[in-house]
Amino acid sequence: MDDRRLLALILLYAASAANAVVYLPYWFFGSLVAGSIPWYLSVLLLLVTPVALVMTTAEMRGIFRHRSSLVAAGTGDQTPTGDRDYVLYLRAFDVDGELSRHDEMRGTHVLSTFASHFGLHDRLQLEATWEARLTGLFDRLGRVAAVGRPGEPLPPVGGRRFYLHAEGENWKTEVSELIRRARLVVLVAGVGQDPASAAGTLWEYSEALRLLPPSRLVLAVFGRDGYERFRVRATEYCSARAEESLPPDLPHWPERPTSPYPFHGVVQFGPGWEAEFVHFDAATTRGLTPYSRWRRTVRTQIVPWLEAREEVLPGTAVLPARGRIHWQLKALAAVVLCLAGVVAAFKWQDYDLARRLALPVIVATMIAVIVRQSSFPSGWRRTEVAVRLPDEEPASSGVPRFVNEFVVRWPGRFGLGIMVTRWYLDEGARFVDAPRRCRHEALGRFWTVDRWAGGGVQRLRMLRVIPAGSSRALFLRAPEVPEVLRREPCALYLRPHPDDPCPSSAVETGLEPVLSIGAQFLVAYTRGTSEPEVPGRLPLPAADRQTALTAAFPHCRLVLIPAVGASPGTVWQVGEVLRLLPPSRVKLVLLNGEEADADYARFRCATAEVFAERDVTLPDLPPAGENPLVRGVVLFGDDWSPHLWTAGL
Repeated sequence: MDDRRLLALILLYAASAANAVVYLPYWFFGSLVAGSIPWYLSVLLLLVTPVALVMTTAEMRGIFRHRSSLVAAGTGDQTPTGDRDYVLYLRAFDVDGELSRHDEMRGTHVLSTFASHFGLHDRLQLEATWEARLTGLFDRLGRVAAVGRPGEPLPPVGGRRFYLHAEGENWKTEVSELIRRARLVVLVAGVGQDPASAAGTLWEYSEALRLLPPSRLVLAVFGRDGYERFRVRATEYCSARAEESLPPDLPHWPERPTSPYPFHGVVQFGPGWEAEFVHFDAATTRGLTPYSRWRRTVRTQIVPWLEAREEVLPGTAVLPARGRIHWQLKALAAVVLCLAGVVAAFKWQDYDLARRLALPVIVATMIAVIVRQSSFPSGWRRTEVAVRLPDEEPASSGVPRFVNEFVVRWPGRFGLGIMVTRWYLDEGARFVDAPRRCRHEALGRFWTVDRWAGGGVQRLRMLRVIPAGSSRALFLRAPEVPEVLRREPCALYLRPHPDDPCPSSAVETGLEPVLSIGAQFLVAYTRGTSEPEVPGRLPLPAADRQTALTAAFPHCRLVLIPAVGASPGTVWQVGEVLRLLPPSRVKLVLLNGEEADADYARFRCATAEVFAERDVTLPDLPPAGENPLVRGVVLFGDDWSPHLWTAGL
């Protein structure tokens, strides 16, 4: 669709929606008051407005799905890399067409469309495909990832697509590993009439039976014919593949009223692989429209089942995000309503009776729309799930300590604030449940992290959570992050505390040419001590050195700690680096020299307790090599396991 047609369609859609909100109440009350509106205008508005609204809404839904596919295609590789922290969505590719269906714009669905324009229904849910609705439900248990169809130009709206790199039969090795690492596997139990098209899905089902416990496999049921074909072929395939053990006996289709929706239920498995068909009976659910009956089915049947499923899955799903509409956008809406109210008050005497009766209805409708749209971040939060596993090391208190705050503005970085989202982290930089209320203090200013077509930008800053009962924020101002850290990524060389001897400046001079590639190299030193000989410097105030370091560490791409010093100040700054940064951003530099063995032994003994909190035991100092300044570098794996690197030294 070209830009001109899209613009014309948007304008027609806006005009139809405005007619539905503004002129229909005026027409209604004008019809009650004789002579207020000509009869032919009443008939014209009554016929044209609903028809135009329904037609443009159907077109806008198609545009919404197409644009969503474009956005999904541009998000890059979505292949899951974690362990038991995602939901793997598998299906036969020939069912994508059925799951890409959405509510048709006809019959009682028209009532739901009108209700969405008056703020009574969620328009995104109305416009979603059935795959998007299904994956949206399972998003409560972890981020849903789906294998994309090879060669498809755009991914359909629904699960986050990723594509297999292996060719031929080698794709099975990749999928097998994904199944093993998934927190839950959701497989659509439906196949087409062509047996060849179902071979991949049947293999995935048998592989899930082989690798997973019963609690981590669920079959989603769409359509009776497809399920019955899957039930028969799956039994034959699994029996032939694993002759020593019989596959689960899948239940027949339940003799109950057929749901009017494509999604009929799930098949879950007991501890001994006993299969049970859980039928979501939407046919008997009461509601004025099909969408209202679906919402009631989700609330009364599907959500309780998902909550029970969460109890038997590994780990705990947390909701680390909170979102809200930016106060600037709320203020703009309030100003527009107030101005409209002032204009209406001045012209009240000039209005006829129909307008006086219609005006309160119009204002109430606009307020309902604004309130309903402002609740969108709350619904979005339920799908942004992170999984905390009990065997994570080091163990976390689960208490929020830091916050990544994102702000969307338009147009540009100084434009109108649209939306604010906050992601809460613990002391190990892992997601935790977002608290309902807490106070924060800023650790620095905003910087731009993303720019979008059309002028939208996303900006980020870090906050610190203030513990309940603390009055620190009432009297102290949050430390400012130095401008040099906000300009570009940096590698920070952290000198020991002034109470310890400072290593030779030749080490800093030798590291600067290597670490300044792709980032600025800075040396953190305390004012009043010897200044570095390299141009990149980060001076720290002597009176508030710890506060300045705490504010600076999160903005560093890399922090290098020379393994010297044993004073409490040096031990504190090592512990602060380990607390605030992930392992990949911390390096320990083992220095060379006459006193290198004694200095490293003192450092190792003084910081043993700090590293023990991360279950880290520092390696022994390697023998001196050709490099007169550095003997080696200690790198840390994702689990903080230390690795000694001495290549070329």
